[in-house]
Amino acid sequence: CDALGVEIDDSLLAGAAAAEISRWRGERLALPGGGVLIADCYNANPVSMSAALRDLVAVADGRRTVAVLGDMAELGETAEGYHAAVASELADLGIDEVIAIGPLSRAYGGTWYETLAEALEAVPAAIQPGDAVLVKASRAMGLEAVVEAVTA
Repeated sequence: CDALGVEIDDSLLAGAAAAEISRWRGERLALPGGGVLIADCYNANPVSMSAALRDLVAVADGRRTVAVLGDMAELGETAEGYHAAVASELADLGIDEVIAIGPLSRAYGGTWYETLAEALEAVPAAIQPGDAVLVKASRAMGLEAVVEAVTA
């Protein structure tokens, strides 16, 4: 609203609250033991990855944090540097457990799986009751399968 010079009023807030967001875009799902899973696996770029990680920490509110992150696609020649920047932010935010999926995501550190198929067998066991979990990657990575495996 600031950027557009628009006043925030009750009708604007009511309209925003009624907007439906498509699946996999910051969708919050309940997990056992009071945990929460943030399914944000529709799109990923350096800015959205940073915002999602900060959101994870805020939502966790002191709970153990698990970031299940895949590659950010279509970043061109600068892709490796962007993935390294995410790794730095993971460390700065103190994310408790990182699970990285895909060739470029190896830069994130933590436990790394080259393929989604490998990760699908291990990820559910890595999540504990009460955890706050973020699942985020570019759509091409197919990490909605991780969300389904964890919430099934």
